Parts: sequence; C-alpha cells; structure tokens
Amino acid sequence: MSDTALSIYVNQKDIFSHFQKDWTSAKDANDPNAPFCTLATVLQQRTHTNDDSNDISSITIPRTRTVTLREVDAEKGSIVLYINKESPKYAQLQQSTDDVGGSCGGAFEILTFWTSPAMIQYRLSGTSWSTLDQDTMKDRWRFKPKTSQLLDYYYIHHQAQSSVLNRSGGGREGFVKTMTNLTEEFANKDVPFQPVATGLILHVTEIEEWRGSVTNRLHERYLYKRKTTLESCKEKEDSPKWQKQVLVP
Repeated sequence: MSDTALSIYVNQKDIFSHFQKDWTSAKDANDPNAPFCTLATVLQQRTHTNDDSNDISSITIPRTRTVTLREVDAEKGSIVLYINKESPKYAQLQQSTDDVGGSCGGAFEILTFWTSPAMIQYRLSGTSWSTLDQDTMKDRWRFKPKTSQLLDYYYIHHQAQSSVLNRSGGGREGFVKTMTNLTEEFANKDVPFQPVATGLILHVTEIEEWRGSVTNRLHERYLYKRKTTLESCKEKEDSPKWQKQVLVP
C-alpha cells in the first residue's frame, strides 16, 4: 500500500463559493438549521493539582454553542458572526490568544449541518480572528432583528449575557417581562447602537466537507487545507490555492 496521499489544489474562492451554494440550497429548502452554526472555542482553566498542594495546572475544556451564521467572504476565506464582546465565547477566544503568546491566536471551529435538500456537514476551523471596525458594525446593526438589538441593550443596561438570572430580578419571568417592556418602549423608535455588539471575522485555514449517503453509508469526505503561519497570521499573497484531499468515510 502506498503512503503517498493523493492531493489536488483548488482556488480559495471556489471552495467558499461551493460552501455558499450549499448554504443557499439549505435556506431555499427551508432547512431549520440553515440560519445557524455551532461555534466551538477552548476554555483554559487553571486548577490546583490536589487539595494539599499549591501547584497549579491548566486544563483545556471545549465549549460549544449555537450562533447565527451571518456572512461568508469567499474572497478572504472568512466567516462572519455577530457576537457580544462581553460574552464567554469572546473571552475564550481572547484567552486562547493570550495562551499562544501572540496577537493571532484564538482557536475555533465552526460546524454546520443541513439535511435539506441533502445531508451535508462542514467543519471550518482556524487559529486567528479579527473584528469589524465599529463604523461597519454600526451599519450592519441596522439589519439585525429588533429582538437581537434589544438583547444587546439588555446586556448593557440590565444583566450580562450568560449570567445567572436571580430571584430578586424575577428569574425567567422577570427577564421576559423586561424584554416585553423594552419591546413596547422601542416600538416606534430605533434601538440605539450598543458597543457590545461586535462583528467577529473568523479566518478559516481548514475545511472538512461531509456529504452523507443514506443508501450505503459510503459518505463523501473532503479535506481542504490552507497554509498559514501562526507566528505572523498572514496568508502569502502568492499562495491562493488550497490543498484538497479525499478522506476515508
């Protein structure tokens, strides 16, 4: 058996356009998962090695959550999400950045899974990210659903995202009541831009495409890799192509 992997090279734009086409097909087919994706980050947690020691070790804990997939930039090879920069996921991306000792860390993986019109899964990962400038985010803000705008407002003026709802604030019922009041307050006026709203640009360096077979389970799997340098986090301008390999299902 030969140990030489069979590889071909494809253009970055072609790969992401292929992803966009599948995403559009899922939305057109009203796949309930089409608007969303799963974002995985890494939590570095420091803990004592045992009860009787002051020695501290670090453990890595994966964290996943469902978020809205906003944009795909085929030219730049990136994914755009809108997040709250005071949220745990943003803190974990920053923590990963600090742990690798540079300004270009922040390991992530995005997973999409659609069943209509076909079973298709994509895993898109990388180790660097950036954010939209505030002027651009303010412009995008106008197109966010009003409930999403009101949630950003709530995070600043009432309680932080992912914090525990307490009894003094009425718990879940108190939260819903506050949101109802905010909806009425801003019924006939715009919600002001909230600075916690951030556009997260994820720079993808690896993609795995999975196309499911319901007949014989011989699924199609393809791996795409873009060469990147962690030390500089800069793509070589003369290396626009990605390596494509076929994987055993």
